[in-house]
Amino acid sequence: MQNLIDEAYTLFGPVDHERYAITQPPRDLGLERLRDLVGQDVSAMELRWCLPRLLQAIACRQTVVDAGFCYALDGFALADSSRWRAEERRLFGRFCIAFLDQLPPNHTVLLDDAICLFARAGIAPQLLFDRVGAWPITRLVDHLWHDWCGMRLHELFVGEGWPDPQRAHAFYASDRLYGTLIDHAVDPETSPDAADRALALVAIIDSSDYFNRPVTSLVTAQAPAREMRPAEGPWSS
Repeated sequence: MQNLIDEAYTLFGPVDHERYAITQPPRDLGLERLRDLVGQDVSAMELRWCLPRLLQAIACRQTVVDAGFCYALDGFALADSSRWRAEERRLFGRFCIAFLDQLPPNHTVLLDDAICLFARAGIAPQLLFDRVGAWPITRLVDHLWHDWCGMRLHELFVGEGWPDPQRAHAFYASDRLYGTLIDHAVDPETSPDAADRALALVAIIDSSDYFNRPVTSLVTAQAPAREMRPAEGPWSS
């Protein structure tokens, strides 16, 4: 991540200090001053100037906005071609991927909050869910079990920050993820603990309000994996 942060500082470069009354390099901004800037009605140039420092704080999984982690990039519209140059948008995309791929489970920043952060910043949610969906199933199970069972009372968690929460529900309760969780649970190479976690997630999806899917019985969960796997393709419900 550090190489992307360094690249951001170089890419965005200096601004007109006299015009915008900026008196210090963005690297020297303390967290409290950064929070003040992000929370104020400042110019687009000032936000652009502090963006590398903001990305650095996000990479350290620091909460910059009091409302929550997922609100830190509100208003930046990172995918807007009228606002950002192509090389800047490419850097944002690489940062999103690197952040998600390096996000540890069992952390105060939940996976859903991390995805929501970038979705609120203008990155297409499907691109983010496709990336997470390409993870090894063991890693995704670790994240979802922590977020739904370790931090919550066994419920499918979709944060309040989502502009369209159905986009998140559609991934978490998708047939593809549902079937892959069952495949993982009945795989002879899956440890008993990991299998229990996968089946716990299946039960949570079953009990969610998003789909009226019949509750999975233990007999169904023990069916051969090849009978449960949906056709290859995008993660969709």
